[in-house]
Parts: sequence; structure tokens; C-alpha cells
Amino acid sequence: MWTLFCVVAGSWLNDSAFGVGPSDSDSDSDLASAPESLERPPVYWSVGASSIVPFDELGAWTTIDGVIAAQINPAARLGLRFSRALDDVNSMKASDTGRAWAAILELRKRWDLSTRVHPQVIVAGGFVAGEREDGDLSNVVMPIVQLGLGFHLRLLALNERSQFFLEPELGIIPGVIYDREPLSIAAPYSGIRLGLWVP
Repeated sequence: MWTLFCVVAGSWLNDSAFGVGPSDSDSDSDLASAPESLERPPVYWSVGASSIVPFDELGAWTTIDGVIAAQINPAARLGLRFSRALDDVNSMKASDTGRAWAAILELRKRWDLSTRVHPQVIVAGGFVAGEREDGDLSNVVMPIVQLGLGFHLRLLALNERSQFFLEPELGIIPGVIYDREPLSIAAPYSGIRLGLWVP
């Protein structure tokens, strides 16, 4: 599972991050400016909430999210997301678990539809962890992969260099990572974030 995820993410990075790099025909000035542009990539700070509705389970899981991400090229950014469940997790695979939390690495690639609306694709992977309410049971640690679609919407500018943005999204958690059928879906999810872009 993790090998498949790494292959997909690596191929995407090769297309997006390295496909726009300088070629042998670039001018000396372009090559000279490249290191400077890489030293200070734009940073994206955001907070939000998500809702996950797992199949074959009881109820939905609502989480609050905090993300910090760096732009790796004009069309893509790589970020680290921390999530915390607002309610106790009630799952057959993680029974008697308190409020779980997650650390997730996410890659977002977007396209310029207009000056303010940008559709984007999200690929994310990490782990979910929780502590059992019964102290005699071991902790719960499970992998998680998310595939989603969404929009990056530019809002009001804070100043000449910073701008607020809104990102609604929806997607799926593949079931294959939980030993289900290769094309099965473990859970759909939806979320929204409010953030600040700082160059």
C-alpha cells in the first residue's frame, strides 16, 4: 500500500516539481535566480474542519485541522496537517478509543481557472493514533490515505504581500489500505479551511 502511494506521489512530484525546472537552454540569469526563489518559498497557514463517514461503522467523525504548507512550484504545494477528533472514535477496529489524532503529509496541485478560483487535486497520507480508554489495551495506530478534489478560492488581501484564502474539498479514503478490495472505499470525507498565504 505504502509502495503504491509513494510511486503515485513521486511520479506527481516529478511531473509538477521538476517538469518546470530550468532546462539546458535556459539563460544564465534564469539559472542564477533559481536558488534565490527556492530559499524563500511562499508559506500557507490554514485551519479548518473535516467530516469523515466510514462505511460499516457507527456515526461520523468530525475533526479540526491545522496545516502549514510550502509552495514547491507555482502549481503545487506540500504541507503537514495535524487533525484532532472532536468526539470519541467508535469503530469496530478501534473500539474503546478516545479522541484520536492524525499527522498527515499532503500534496496539492492546482490549475488556474481564473484570478480567484483554482481547482485542485489532493493526495495525502499519514497515520491516525488513539489511546485506549482501557489502560490494559494497546494504543491504536492505523495508516490513512486520502484522495480528494477541491478549490482554492482567493479572498481579501491582508496587505500587498499576504492574502486570505478558502479551500472546500471532498474525497475518499481508499479501502485497500485496510485490507479491503483494491477499488473499495473505506469512507468519504469533506472539509473546508480558511487560511493565509504569506510569500
